[in-house]
Amino acid sequence: MKTIYKIAVLLTALLLIPIFPVYAEESPAFTIDQRRVLQGMNRSWLQGYEPKISSNVLSLVVPILSDQAEGTIQTELLIPDEEISPFKPQTMSIKTQRAESGLYAVRLNLELYADRENGDYACTIRVTGKTRQGIALQTDFPYTLRIRDGAPNTEVKRMEISDVESDFTVGEDGFIRATFHNPCRTVPFEQIVLRVSDPSGEIIPQGADVLYLPDLGPGESAQITFPMTVLKKAAVSPHSLKFDLSWATLGQTVTQSESFTRQVTQKAQLEPGGIQVEGSVTAGEKWTAALPLMNPGNAEIHSVMASLSLPGLVEKQAVLVGNIAPGETKEAQFAVIPGKGVSGDFSGTIAVTGTDGNGNPVAFSVPVSLTVEKPSDVLTVSLRMDVSQVQGDLKVGENGVLTATLTNPDPLIPYESITLRITDNSGDILPQAADTVYIPALAPGASYSLSFPVTVLPKASVSPHILKFEMNWIARKQTVTQTESYTLPVRQEIRLEQGGLKMASSVIAGDSVTLSLPLMNMGKADIVNVLATVSLPGITERQAVLVGTIAPGETRQAQITLTTGKDVSGDFQGTLTVEGEDNDGNPVSFSLPVSLTVEKPVSQTATTGETTLKDEKTPLLVYGLAGGCGLFFAAFLLQGILLRRKIRRLEEEKL
Repeated sequence: MKTIYKIAVLLTALLLIPIFPVYAEESPAFTIDQRRVLQGMNRSWLQGYEPKISSNVLSLVVPILSDQAEGTIQTELLIPDEEISPFKPQTMSIKTQRAESGLYAVRLNLELYADRENGDYACTIRVTGKTRQGIALQTDFPYTLRIRDGAPNTEVKRMEISDVESDFTVGEDGFIRATFHNPCRTVPFEQIVLRVSDPSGEIIPQGADVLYLPDLGPGESAQITFPMTVLKKAAVSPHSLKFDLSWATLGQTVTQSESFTRQVTQKAQLEPGGIQVEGSVTAGEKWTAALPLMNPGNAEIHSVMASLSLPGLVEKQAVLVGNIAPGETKEAQFAVIPGKGVSGDFSGTIAVTGTDGNGNPVAFSVPVSLTVEKPSDVLTVSLRMDVSQVQGDLKVGENGVLTATLTNPDPLIPYESITLRITDNSGDILPQAADTVYIPALAPGASYSLSFPVTVLPKASVSPHILKFEMNWIARKQTVTQTESYTLPVRQEIRLEQGGLKMASSVIAGDSVTLSLPLMNMGKADIVNVLATVSLPGITERQAVLVGTIAPGETRQAQITLTTGKDVSGDFQGTLTVEGEDNDGNPVSFSLPVSLTVEKPVSQTATTGETTLKDEKTPLLVYGLAGGCGLFFAAFLLQGILLRRKIRRLEEEKL
């Protein structure tokens, strides 16, 4: 029973298997035996067989194979363009029987014009025949006939370059692409070399500076892409790129140069800074918003427009910021006054649009929200704090002090629990301690003198800074808020030091003396219009020299030459004054004392007489000293002789 069941299952499976016919891939009726070398062939077709030309007759040998044809086959050489054909009018076909080896040895002997031109002639070798059942067979073989023993080719050998396109963006990799076409009918272009260059040197190849193109037969084309890199310093303007081509054709070398103008563009870069906006406002009061717009790119952005939309409060408020140059920051400012009956939370956007110099758009949007509060009381709306005499000595990298006077102008209501917070929008000015000042109370009409220590960071810009005063206080159990902004300048320290006056202390009347003073800028700001002036009454009332601008860390010399009169003599006292200023007009100056002794010239005669007298006195002194020494020596010898005689006499008396 089990065996019968298994057989039934097997038969069912076999019956369910579909049977599909399988067809062999269709093969060509005729093929060329690429490896066969027949009589009259110098090499196989695989190795580059070329037909023999002798006495203006071309002998073409084609070994044909076929597993479908029966009987005779016909082989014909077709020339598509008879106008340029090198063959004389004749029958261009031949019938061939199969050899015992199964091969058809086709031999075509065709007459050529004696004045044929060298070149590559596109042809077709067409082989036809029939099967045993009489079905027609045909196979076409593309063939290029190379003539090199004829007359020089008279065609113009010039490359056609078309469809030139490029993608060049400053500081990025790009390309230039073009189509290269051989327009000749019989001339091949071989070993083609392309070199692309930018005379400005701002667009350079990514790799090698040459590109090798594929060979182009007559009428053939090739699209070529040349990778290039645009330097960051490249100008955003049209650039003329030069194509230098060289190739070999019919034993000759041909060169060609073309230039194409292509545009270099810059990506439009427009970035938003942090939006400056109050989160809430009381109905009926003015609410402001400011959005810094920065251009960090290298191309100018045109027609920048910012639009504020707060549905339910303002549908659209637009401001034209204008053009923003590279590296420049501009600000879009908005002002809205909510109606007194409006309150609640509102959300919207600030949309920014612009274009670069080529019309390419740039756009982005920034979300913005606002809470409009109902007025708590008519009283708090009318109360204000008077802030006056806001001053500050602010220098880059130094500590400073902000001073101001706060006054309660209300004649009846006292202000209590007053807090004042001072901030700099740029963040360059910071409080030395707490950023909030607490004032217990201000009676009606009373004032408070504020002194707020701050530190100016070394990176602070030398420009006006906006300081925001945020004040809160209690009046009749209600909280009052007020915000004011004040602009104070930040300056740099000016330090002009001198390195010591160099000047002769005396001079002969009629001669000149040079005064030299090294001037050193020890501060952080340029000192401009530096002028050195010397005043030496009796010699010169005023003589000055313009030293010019001295950069930070630079030393320059102030040199003044004074000429004394021939009749002037004596001691003279005066001053050297140095003056200058920084770019904001703040002056710097100092003075040094100057003294000079002018001596009368000594006459030549008196000098000569005195010298002669000294010369005469010198020998007499020498002679006197020599004579005295001689007398002393003689007296010493005489005393010695007398002493010896006395000693001898005493010795004789003892004996």
